[in-house]
Amino acid sequence: MILMEEKLNELVSDFSRFYLLTILYEGPTYGHSIMRKFNNRIGKKISLDLIYPFLQQLEEKKLILVKSEIIGNKEKNFYNLTEEGRAFCNRIFKRFANLFTFTIEGDRDNFEQFQLKDGYARWVDLWQ
Repeated sequence: MILMEEKLNELVSDFSRFYLLTILYEGPTYGHSIMRKFNNRIGKKISLDLIYPFLQQLEEKKLILVKSEIIGNKEKNFYNLTEEGRAFCNRIFKRFANLFTFTIEGDRDNFEQFQLKDGYARWVDLWQ
């Protein structure tokens, strides 16, 4: 039962990261705004403990740029996709669309970009 819960948590976490990419794709935003958009659109709360480490990974891979701005009397870090980050998102979105095409239409020709692992499809070479 614990193993199944871990797999479910990993799947939810993967979905959360995917959806965070869609929010970043919309344009520059900051951490609390990302959290609010996620919560409002998905109807589930997401922790800043998931958001900020993921943003840090994206920054380390040069997929986002971080720019500090003063808003009112507070400094906020705005996160914006780089050109490479937008290209990365386009590849991910295409693969996601292909996964659904395969699921609905059985298009096996486009399914080679995925591998089945731990009971669900995962992207291969995610960061390439």
